[in-house]
Amino acid sequence: MKKKALTRLVLISIVGFANPTFAALTFNSVNNASTLANEILGPGASLSGNAIFTEALPGTFTQASTFSGGLSSGFSFDTGIYLTTGNVIDTDDDLLNSDLGGLDDEDLNSILNTPQPPIDFNTSDAAVLEFSFNWDGGDLAFNYIFASEEYNEFVDAGFNDVFGFFIDGINIALTDTTPLVSVDNFNNGVNNDLYVDNTGGTFDTLYDGFTRQLTATTNLDPGTYIAKIAIADVGQLSRDALIDSGVFIQSNSFSVPIPVPAALPLFLSALIGICLVGKTPGKRLQ
Repeated sequence: MKKKALTRLVLISIVGFANPTFAALTFNSVNNASTLANEILGPGASLSGNAIFTEALPGTFTQASTFSGGLSSGFSFDTGIYLTTGNVIDTDDDLLNSDLGGLDDEDLNSILNTPQPPIDFNTSDAAVLEFSFNWDGGDLAFNYIFASEEYNEFVDAGFNDVFGFFIDGINIALTDTTPLVSVDNFNNGVNNDLYVDNTGGTFDTLYDGFTRQLTATTNLDPGTYIAKIAIADVGQLSRDALIDSGVFIQSNSFSVPIPVPAALPLFLSALIGICLVGKTPGKRLQ
C-alpha cells in the first residue's frame, strides 16, 4: 500500500500540572525493542514482526527506557518511552554530559542538512528505534516532548541536537514554522510559545529546557509501514557527543489523534510564569 501525502504537525500548547512536591520521573529498564514499540502503539496500530533498537552499546538499552511520573514533573502525559543521546541512569541533570562513542544516523544527517546546506551538521550518539507496524487506515498521530541540556547556553552555537520520526523514510516530526525538531528551532527565541525554560529547575524533568507537548499527524492508507524514531547529538563541522538530549513519547499515542480539552492549555500555560531561580547552567567539556 502507498501512503497518502504526509501532512501536518499539530502543536498543542500544554505543559502539564505542576505539583509543588515535583515527584521525580521514574525510569523503568527494558531489554527488548518490541517492549518499547508496544508501549507507544495504540488503537488502529499493531506491531508487525520484530523491533530493533540501535545504540552506542548494542544490547544494553543504555539509551532507552519506559518512564512514569510525567504529570508531576511538568509534562502533559504521565507515561511513555524515553530515548536519549546519553545514559538513562544519569538522572541528575549535571551529569547529562555523556559521550558514549556512538555512531551517526544518516536519516538525521539528511534532515539536518536539507534544505539549508552547506551548514554540514554531523550526528553522533544516536538512539534509534525501528519497527514495522500494521495500520487500519486514516489519520495517525503521536504525542511527544523534546528536551535538552543544550538549553540555553548552546542555542545557535553550532550544537543542534535533533529528533526525527520517520515513516517509510519520510520525517513527520515537522512543524509549520521550522523544518525539524531541534535545539535551534525550539527555544527562548524561536517558537518560544512551545518551549519551557527550565534552567531554574522549576520542573523536575532533568533538562534545562523542553518543548511543550507536540503532536505529529499524518494520513496513511491501510497497510504495513516502517517506523523509525531517532534522536542524536549534533555538532556543526565536527563531531559532538557532549551535553545530552532526550525525547519522551506518550504511551499508546501512536494511534488516532486524541482531542484536547479546550480550556486545559490556557490553565496550564499560566504555570510557566513561575520564577526560575537557583540553578547553575551546565558547562560544555572540551
